[in-house]
This record gives sequence, C-alpha cells and structure tokens, in this order.
Amino acid sequence: MIKLIIYILTTFFLDNLLSNLEITNLLFPHFVLSSLVILFIMLKDNKKYLIFILILGFIYDILYNNIPYNIFIFLIIGLIIISFYKLFKVNLFNTIILTIIIIFIYNFLIFLISVIYLNNNYVVIDFLTKFKNSILINIIFNTLSYFTICHNKSNSLSKKR
Repeated sequence: MIKLIIYILTTFFLDNLLSNLEITNLLFPHFVLSSLVILFIMLKDNKKYLIFILILGFIYDILYNNIPYNIFIFLIIGLIIISFYKLFKVNLFNTIILTIIIIFIYNFLIFLISVIYLNNNYVVIDFLTKFKNSILINIIFNTLSYFTICHNKSNSLSKKR
C-alpha cells in the first residue's frame, strides 16, 4: 500500500510539474489518468480499485477543476480498464494499447462536456491536437511505470479476476 501511495503522489507531482511547464503545446501529460492502468495491475481487488479511482477522481477535481465530472469519468475509465483486462492478459503491449484507449476516451468525454455542458468553443481539431500531443509522453510514462512497478514477480501480474 505504501508503494501505491508513493506512486500516486509521484504521478500527481509529475503531472503538475509538466503541466506548468511551457511544453503543453508539444506534450500534454495525463499521468494521473495513465496511472489508472498501472493501479489496476497493482491492486488485487476490483472493489478497492473502483473506490480508489473515485477518490482519485475527487482529488483530481479539487486540484484541477471546479466541476465534479472527473469522478464520473474516472469511474467509467475504471470500468473500461476492468473489462479490458478481463478479456486480455496483463502485459506491456496491452498496457500501451489500453493507455491510448483511456487517453482517447478521457479527451473525448472532456470534449463532449466542454461543448455540450460548458458551451465552450472547443472544436474537433483542438480535441485531436490534445489527444495527439498526449499520446507519446503518456505511453513513455506507463512503459516506465510498468517496468519499474509491475514487471517483477512479487507483484500481482498473474492474479485472477
């Protein structure tokens, strides 16, 4: 559990650090979002995972937004991650594919909320640019996280769900 807390704090720190740098037009980090894939691998219980995701969504809303929609988006993403790993094995390739899927879904849901609910002038090209700019850095982050945290025999890679 200590490993999990340290990982989440590091993820929030890196996400905040890189978001405040002037590289967001080239690289847009979603490390907290990407970490949801790794957290699923780390945790052994789906119920604990979903509760943890709700807490992370709440914290993410407090730190980054004033509108509590990330709680629901994180819950949807958590359910997608659980469903994905029921169908596919936990390995690096599937982790990368799932990271891409999760980032796309998150950006798409934010796009829909911004256009429909918040009435922003958010256009499709903005959505595609943000998605494109977030893929590379998040794949690198999850690949490094997978190898440093999840790729040892002591972790629960072979757990049954």
